[in-house]
Amino acid sequence: MLGLGEVRRALADAAETTRGRQLALSLEPSKDAAVVRERLAQTSDARRVLDEGELVALHDLPDIDEAVARMAIEGRALDVPLLLELARFAQVSERARGALRRLGDSAPTLAILREGLPPLDSVASSIDAVVDADAGEVRDRASDELLKLRRGLQRARRELGRVIDRTLASRDVQKLLQEPLVTTRGGRSVLPVKAECKSQFPGIAHGASSSGATVFVEPMAAVAIGNEIAELTDREAQEVRRVLLELTARIRPERDALDEASRVLGELDRIQAKARLSEAQAAAEPQLSLDELDLVDARHPLLAEPVPLSFSLTGGRRGLVFTGPNTGGKTVALKTAGLLCLMALCGLHLPADPTTTVPILASVFADIGDDQSLASN
Repeated sequence: MLGLGEVRRALADAAETTRGRQLALSLEPSKDAAVVRERLAQTSDARRVLDEGELVALHDLPDIDEAVARMAIEGRALDVPLLLELARFAQVSERARGALRRLGDSAPTLAILREGLPPLDSVASSIDAVVDADAGEVRDRASDELLKLRRGLQRARRELGRVIDRTLASRDVQKLLQEPLVTTRGGRSVLPVKAECKSQFPGIAHGASSSGATVFVEPMAAVAIGNEIAELTDREAQEVRRVLLELTARIRPERDALDEASRVLGELDRIQAKARLSEAQAAAEPQLSLDELDLVDARHPLLAEPVPLSFSLTGGRRGLVFTGPNTGGKTVALKTAGLLCLMALCGLHLPADPTTTVPILASVFADIGDDQSLASN
């Protein structure tokens, strides 16, 4: 009703990570004065860092929830894409630790987050030793057996290529083909033989075209080498799985550390999103009070061209009445006051003069009549 949901969505849009967006959307006001002050201090530190240079870069941070969940299953190997996500996450986390360390006294509430970030360099190095990020596959030298198998496959594939080339070079064979080219069916190298010539071409058929005019035949001279390649490929897949199982078991003890790093970096992302929202709204940290409200040049954060307003409930005054004609701004003023109070309790800066004071409230109640919407009116 007051618009806090829309503010949360704007905050989520300013976040860079999946976890940060989730935390932004789940942000709730606190009635604990110490918590509110800490939240506002974090936002102010992040805004100062933003104004003076750049925030901690998190845009490359992948979502590792699926990988961490799968790591919990004994005897299950993570696949290459998930391992590469973990490696990239660990690398970004390590860079973030360094950036937070460099902030030091200039942003103490952010620098202290570094204490909650466990070192993950061993995760990145373990994965990099086994998986080639550029190729997106397990490295040849991940094991002696895998290196031997892949060298055998390279030799067999070269030999298969020579056999196919010799077959295609034969003029007698060329007369039997729809086209002088090689394709694959079921992992086998086949030639497109005219259906009516199939009996004249020795080999094993691996299907036909949709029209039936072409039969895809593996030349008999290539069958033995094709069998060898199939066997080596199967053994290679088994060895890759064994290597991935071993690697997953090696990094499984880091599961809790990865999960904790994800939580801390998500919180850092939410704090930095608050700073970006503060900058976008030309906002400032408000003053806090136990029982006084004093809005100075306050603007509604969801309106494109809000008119600044000022009013106060101070000195023991407990109520204030707004009067005036329809569309005169009464609802805007009331909603602005309520929303800004909620934003402050969430640790958000307010689009208002820095002298603005808001109270620590246990609850905020709003009864807006006639379904009045600022968005549509």
